[in-house]
Amino acid sequence: MTLTKKKGELIFSQNQVGKEMYFIHSGSVTIQKEKRGKKIELAVLKQGSLLGEMALIDGKPRSATAIAQEDCELLTISQAEFQKQISKTPPWYMALIRITSESLRKINTQLSGEQRLQNIANISQFLTLIHKRQASLKQKNQEAQSLKLNQVKQEILNILGVNREAVTHTFSFLNEAKIIQSNANILSIHDPEKLMGLTTFIRGLNNHNKSPIDNLLLENLIKLKKLLEDTFSKNEQTTFSFINFKTEMTKNAGFTEEELSHFLSSLLKHNLVTYFDSNQQETDSYQDMASNGQLKISSKNLATFLNEEEFKRMGLL
Repeated sequence: MTLTKKKGELIFSQNQVGKEMYFIHSGSVTIQKEKRGKKIELAVLKQGSLLGEMALIDGKPRSATAIAQEDCELLTISQAEFQKQISKTPPWYMALIRITSESLRKINTQLSGEQRLQNIANISQFLTLIHKRQASLKQKNQEAQSLKLNQVKQEILNILGVNREAVTHTFSFLNEAKIIQSNANILSIHDPEKLMGLTTFIRGLNNHNKSPIDNLLLENLIKLKKLLEDTFSKNEQTTFSFINFKTEMTKNAGFTEEELSHFLSSLLKHNLVTYFDSNQQETDSYQDMASNGQLKISSKNLATFLNEEEFKRMGLL
């Protein structure tokens, strides 16, 4: 069956149960994920591509949303037709396809912490070079053209070889940190010193002799420092009831409960936090601490871990 979609029309939604897969006969389709209310573009599929096949292979909900980027014509392949054709293949071959599908889902849902940090560092360095080029033109009294956001992003994709998700994620992170600003497709580097400091800082973390950084730990530490800045400025160590801390981090910093558990476990591993149970006894158990317990965070140890001088330079301490 052929399905026609106009530009901007929804084909299927993330987390929706998949009952069809699609072959793009003409046009193109944007694949995107939503995380914490933000839409992240993963890919643009062109004529001749398949989409939605993983949900038919492993029976799990859609891992992303598909939207027509332009008017397109799709060939719909139903679950029944798919199963009919698959039944003709050996069982071991189908098992191999399912394993491959599971691997692809894992790749789609997360980048490793190391790769995520590396992307931020590389893109920040690239933007620093662009800023220096602009500054050099101004010094020579030559007119420097405004930086077009889409053009800069495309240059990053072409030169650095990263994917769209990495670019979108990094630009969102730099915007939130007020290092860059974008308005009506014009990019401005608001704080070049912070931008250069961020690159140096991440490179330093990668060469640090401590345990490897966990996924998203850097960004979550930045959130924590910003959120509790006033408290930390007065005390070297601060004690919180877990309930109050959880409320602060979930409501104001956007953590899910699973992310908060992972984040605190990372802090414990790096000796940046101490857990206490409901009897005020020190514990290594997250569950004991989460049951009406407390946690103590050392701002001094946190600053030392994050390479204090570089972090001060970034204005994040």
